[in-house]
Amino acid sequence: MTRSFVTTLLPILLFSPITRAFEFATTRGTGLGQTVVLSDPSPSAMLIVPSSSLNNKQGRVELGVMRRFELKDFDQGYIAAAFCLNRFTYAVGATQFGDGDLYAERLARVATAFTFHSFTAGATASIMEIDFGGHYENLSAFGLGLGLSCRYEKVLVAAVAENLNWPRLHDNSERIKPGYSLYTELVGPGSYSVTGKVTFQKRERPTFGVGQKIDISPLASVFWGLSTSPFIYGGGLELIYKRSLITYATSYHPTLGFTHILSVGFMLGKTGSGEDEQSHQRGY
Repeated sequence: MTRSFVTTLLPILLFSPITRAFEFATTRGTGLGQTVVLSDPSPSAMLIVPSSSLNNKQGRVELGVMRRFELKDFDQGYIAAAFCLNRFTYAVGATQFGDGDLYAERLARVATAFTFHSFTAGATASIMEIDFGGHYENLSAFGLGLGLSCRYEKVLVAAVAENLNWPRLHDNSERIKPGYSLYTELVGPGSYSVTGKVTFQKRERPTFGVGQKIDISPLASVFWGLSTSPFIYGGGLELIYKRSLITYATSYHPTLGFTHILSVGFMLGKTGSGEDEQSHQRGY
């Protein structure tokens, strides 16, 4: 990236509508059409959909790196962690895109969720900062969101509202419009799940996503997905080694090409046992 890139980008950020903001990268989401495995969300997914599949006093840590469109300048790294205490689950994460000497986007996000029987309610808070490497004043915005999810036998549904406070990066920039997403998951009779997502935003076309995750053994899974606006398809692989989960995913943009992402997750605290420990990757 060059300084001319920053000069071109600044007025776009200040005066153009922003339809996507406060997005937190997830490895599964990249290959699953931006859907979420609600029955077993990763720490990064819990920051998007405030939910939990953790037991009491159990936690997870996740570290990932993404290369967008096979360009080094578009590299992005993230770290996320989640911990369950009684009926509350807490998640925190941070990510950076770009080079701090020229242009960088930094995002910090926290989420909390409360589970009661089959229902989970939660909230998210995000702080985004755009750094122009000292060439211009930094921009920042603060966003708030809410989420509600429930499970009935093999069907899971979650509704999430983002940017409810209409944040904006600058006094002269357009406010970021709230977005409303509905996530679903159907846990199949075999070792697979089908996931879906639809997102609505004022004056924007709805976007859709669908995915499938298949457990090919107690220690490995594959997944694939599609999403619209634009049409992107992808897939990935997960491997469990003791208390660690290694996940790789890729997606293909029809114009910009491939995006690759790799993450490593670690389980903290006590694990389940027996059948529960082997279901939906909860044994790592």
